[in-house]
Amino acid sequence: MPSSDDNKKIIADLVDAQWNRRDLDFVRATYAPDASIFVPGYDTGGIDDVIDDAQHYFDAFTDVTMSVDDLIAEGDRVVLRWTTAGRHVGDYYGTPATDRVIAMQGVDVFRLDGGLIVEAWSLWDAASVDKQLAGE
Repeated sequence: MPSSDDNKKIIADLVDAQWNRRDLDFVRATYAPDASIFVPGYDTGGIDDVIDDAQHYFDAFTDVTMSVDDLIAEGDRVVLRWTTAGRHVGDYYGTPATDRVIAMQGVDVFRLDGGLIVEAWSLWDAASVDKQLAGE
């Protein structure tokens, strides 16, 4: 059974693969095939939606960076508090390109089993993103 430190490393590697290297195959391999993903306000069915959302983000933003603000683990749970930033150069869920650099903050909670993510909950500050895209 992986330790809390092992689980933290899996999530740190996931962040690097998904947001810094854009290695979506690694992302897919980090989740159990039947993982449950929960994002309030979004109809999220599983890993395919995670991959689609990441690709949509990469199509809409350049110079994407993600920083890990906190990474806390206990048992099979890992909490990630993050900040991501990028320049808005393409359509983002109906908002045309603004060329603005925006920052987005959020918290994800993962439950792992056998070294794979089996559940994930994601909360992020959508209102702040909307305001930044509107130039407020």
